[in-house]
Amino acid sequence: MSSEQPQKSFIFIIVEFLKNLFSGLFSPAKRGNNNNPPPPDDTDKQNNNNTNNTTTNNNSGADTGGNNGINNTSGNEGNWPPATLDAEMGEATFRYGNTLITITKSKKYVAVQTSEDRSLLPSMPLARRISKRTFKDATIALGNFELVQAQDQNPATVDEALDELRSLPTVTMGTHVYHTTQTSNTMPLIPTGEIYIVFKPDADSTKCQELLDSLYLETTQVRSVGEMLVQVTQKSPNPVKVTIALQNSELVSIAEPEMQAPINFEAFALPTDSLLKDQWHLQNRGQHGSWTSSAFKAGADAKVVDAWNWMQSMGTDSITVAVIDSGFDLGHPDLKGNGSKIVAPWDFDTDTPDVSPRVGDWHGTPCAGVAIGAANGIGILGAAPNAKFIPIRSAGISDTLVERMFIHAMNNGADVISNSWGASSPDFVLSTRMINALKKAATEGRGGKGCVIVFAAGNSNRNICNGATPDTIMGFATHPNVIAVAASNSRDERSSYSNYGKKISVCGPSNGSGGAGVLTADVGGTIPLPSGGFGEKGYDPGEYTSGFGGTSSACPLVAGVCALILSVKPSLTAAQVKSVLEKTTDKIGASNDYDSSGHSDYLGFGRINALKAVQMARDGQVSNVQPTPIPNPVPPPVTPPVTPPVTPPTPTPEPTPQKPVEVLDLPFETLVGGNLNAANDEHIYKLMISDDLTFKMDSPLGDANSDFDLYVRKNALPEPKNRLYDGSSVNDGSNETVQLTNVAGTYYALLRAYQGSGAYNLSVSFSSPLPEAGARLITLEALTGGILRKEVMPDIGFKINTNKKLSITLKGDTGNNFDLYIKRGARPKWNDYDGRGIKDSADEMVELTNPQPGTYYVLVRLAQGSGYYNLWVNLS
Repeated sequence: MSSEQPQKSFIFIIVEFLKNLFSGLFSPAKRGNNNNPPPPDDTDKQNNNNTNNTTTNNNSGADTGGNNGINNTSGNEGNWPPATLDAEMGEATFRYGNTLITITKSKKYVAVQTSEDRSLLPSMPLARRISKRTFKDATIALGNFELVQAQDQNPATVDEALDELRSLPTVTMGTHVYHTTQTSNTMPLIPTGEIYIVFKPDADSTKCQELLDSLYLETTQVRSVGEMLVQVTQKSPNPVKVTIALQNSELVSIAEPEMQAPINFEAFALPTDSLLKDQWHLQNRGQHGSWTSSAFKAGADAKVVDAWNWMQSMGTDSITVAVIDSGFDLGHPDLKGNGSKIVAPWDFDTDTPDVSPRVGDWHGTPCAGVAIGAANGIGILGAAPNAKFIPIRSAGISDTLVERMFIHAMNNGADVISNSWGASSPDFVLSTRMINALKKAATEGRGGKGCVIVFAAGNSNRNICNGATPDTIMGFATHPNVIAVAASNSRDERSSYSNYGKKISVCGPSNGSGGAGVLTADVGGTIPLPSGGFGEKGYDPGEYTSGFGGTSSACPLVAGVCALILSVKPSLTAAQVKSVLEKTTDKIGASNDYDSSGHSDYLGFGRINALKAVQMARDGQVSNVQPTPIPNPVPPPVTPPVTPPVTPPTPTPEPTPQKPVEVLDLPFETLVGGNLNAANDEHIYKLMISDDLTFKMDSPLGDANSDFDLYVRKNALPEPKNRLYDGSSVNDGSNETVQLTNVAGTYYALLRAYQGSGAYNLSVSFSSPLPEAGARLITLEALTGGILRKEVMPDIGFKINTNKKLSITLKGDTGNNFDLYIKRGARPKWNDYDGRGIKDSADEMVELTNPQPGTYYVLVRLAQGSGYYNLWVNLS
């Protein structure tokens, strides 16, 4: 059990506070100061009064409060613009972390906290305890809040129903939910009512207290002189309005609301240390088992086994790795080890040592297995099998949770902290408290040497950095004091899903297109289901999974290698460990992927090499590097007003040409495979290039607040303004479909963000061939996805060729001899075909130019040997 004193839950703090509020224990200044003007009444108050079950429903506008230092200019240093509130649009803009953000009130969600165990009242949803059916019955758990979804998204109706929710006896808090203007409802932000304040060094303490009193704020923690946490009370404006009032005060340097957000575990989603031979990410000899040999490249691994052999050990139990993630199966033999491996487990959702998985909570166990799986003679091994293990569970992100999780890791002796998670939106910005929490752990942990903090870069194939302001600390992986990990596959190629950017440190072996998954521990056993039955726990049946991957797997692998580095040289600082790791990588990919400093935006400084890293740490010259300083926030540029000169009439100028729409090639690609065991065995495949084509677009996140449109045109990019297109779909929302007949040639699809921003999927497909005895069906489909942002990238185009070139590529196990034939309209024979590949080889390729619509048959024949093959079908 943790030596840390259990901290009170947020609900408990609120309940205690409300009791104190009405028990007369406030000092006279806290009960009200007649010298200070009262704050505005507000329909969006956060705390409700459970004593008399009444709510205030007045609204006197967007005035932000009294005159104690509050004025119309920003109180923050530098040229930051004033914090602003647009009550009509429900938008607020203020400084957050080291940048400026704009948040919007959600039309879709509100959030509540309750004092009851709601599992005991399944027949009484919160939505049915109020007079109108404004909300849906089902709620979504988010930390210690419940998200309630509105059926009628009329703001006035939602406000009225939220007030009624607040009046329920068991509801201890009710609040509107917000989202940043970039992320829409894909990532709800819930103000918890706590606000972080740093007053200016020369601020008069009496005026500071008067400012707090004028906003009816209760100080809950003083961290240093002028630095504190405060809590809004029932008389306070809502936390967003309080933040704006504070930021516009000449007394205040920093004021930020705590906002709880959902956590996203970077999952991609078994499969004696008897399984070590199958853990290719530790040592890749080209082994492939049931996978094709083309899925592996010998040496495409982290060189962990080589490092163990050189060290003559698997690390030391004096090094401790903390894994912050979802639930952990601490009964798993590869996690519990010899019984003394696990240290100070803690669940920050329940404030208990019980970190066991809930339904669907499978991500933490395989992550821990990759990092520290025990050397116990059975199952799998982690990169640092002898290291101790601190399991830390959380399902949400907030300032308080991030601070507490990293302090818990520090206080319980963590040397390395592995984090295969981030915010659920790629546009998430770290608050000042989050930035400082990571900096504190990275510089003050381990007795001042710093904890080594490792973060997964994410699996969205997007830039994690802000191109316009690269020093902005966006997600956790962009913090300068962490190791940001991208992913490579078992063929030593960049994994196509892996995020990228200038803040990527290294890449670690994981799964990816054409490669294998990672074998690691999995949650075992069964779990009761709400229906009354039982389901298998984990990703796969049993105690292991072979399909783990993503940067989720690469991150704990790097964390384990960092533990090996500290095993051979525990005196290294966190910054030195990061330097050693980056200087000892193997450069994979093309040489021109790397700049003059040896860094690649896609692969960092390269794929990790544990052997080189431990050798440099023990015997090499380790630079005396210092932690990277946190960049100072740069205020956005202020454009000075310009008085236009009076000029004589001139001819109307030509319009400024717009930035051309980026157009990407989108080929039809399909991958299939099989196994042939004897000479002359064969497989027949059937595919169709039909004369009809279907374009489908949707949102993988189901974001109802984004409105995308789809246009298709033959031989040229669609021009919606001029009505130049052959097909269009402009429904409300993101689900669009265009169907064309009698197609042949080149087509262009234009995707447009009509409103909002978000992710999209696009599929283009021919009709499926009809089933036929003895034939395996192939549906030709072109797939892609990405993100559209109305303000930044509202349009993107794709070019699709339907009859230029059809390529069939076969890659088989080495040592075999495969033959490949293709024919239109009938099954090919050895002497009747449209194209063939009959080299004495395991690899064959056939190309047909200008393929016409019709049914095509592909014959794969084994001439000699026995083994697996992959078949790529490409039309472009």
